[in-house]
Amino acid sequence: MPGDVEQARVHDQDAQATDSLFSYDEISSNGGRKPSEVCEQMGLNWLAAQQLYADGWISFDPVETTEMTVPQEVELTFVGRLVAAGCDHNILTFLLADLEKPYAYRVDRLYYDWEGRCWDLLPRYEHFRSLFQEWLEDLVDSGQLRKLQELKERLERSIHNLHRMSPW
Repeated sequence: MPGDVEQARVHDQDAQATDSLFSYDEISSNGGRKPSEVCEQMGLNWLAAQQLYADGWISFDPVETTEMTVPQEVELTFVGRLVAAGCDHNILTFLLADLEKPYAYRVDRLYYDWEGRCWDLLPRYEHFRSLFQEWLEDLVDSGQLRKLQELKERLERSIHNLHRMSPW
């Protein structure tokens, strides 16, 4: 799985590519941000961010960095959120053992599989859509008319509610 996880890594060229996996606009619409701003936003103590650099968890010195690159912001966010959630040095060592430095991984693309003790990619939207289609087909194939009728009624209620809430 570690090879798959690399798909969630952000690279320097991602900041310039408009069709990249992770565009610059998704990070910050105001240009490069200061490390202190990102720390404040995620609830990470500024001294803890400095210690992350001193201990080698992040690849750049937040004190010396006035504007972060996209990968730096992603890296600080990834590791910083773990620390802000209560992970200490030992837990970071355990959790990050199979990932490659710098830890510039998209937090919206990964999850930690506690049973498998590894990081893995979250399924993409297309995967869920495919599963839903298969489920509907299974309901039809197995003659689950009552369940299909319930789904139809729920959908109709949802559509009706959206029409009521819509300003158009």
